[in-house]
Amino acid sequence: MSRIDKVVPGVGSFRAPLNAAILAANAGKMYGVSINSSGRAVIGGGAAADIVGVIIPTEGFAAGDPIDVFRLGEAVEFTTTAGSASTAGTVYYAGTNGDITTTNTGKAIGRTVEVGRLIIHVASLA
Repeated sequence: MSRIDKVVPGVGSFRAPLNAAILAANAGKMYGVSINSSGRAVIGGGAAADIVGVIIPTEGFAAGDPIDVFRLGEAVEFTTTAGSASTAGTVYYAGTNGDITTTNTGKAIGRTVEVGRLIIHVASLA
């Protein structure tokens, strides 16, 4: 179950309302998100370049609830969205479906510096 350990103050995160509900069963899973034309956080994006950050829901959320979107910081106890253990020194990516994997077809969201510790650095909000 991934969780945020540190965030760069002022620029490391922002809050956005969710476009769709998130089930409690998905708590602790990390997802890449984009922001739609209504300003809402959407899991995944139309293209990898649309990913602006990651979320780690701590419980179930209703559509419209605000959620923290992380851009710069550290996650601990990090696993992929599917629950696979992380590997030290590996770059992780958010795919267009929002899943975090090692597959280099999405947007790079960070690199592990040790097993279970991901340095989150999602570049550009454009």
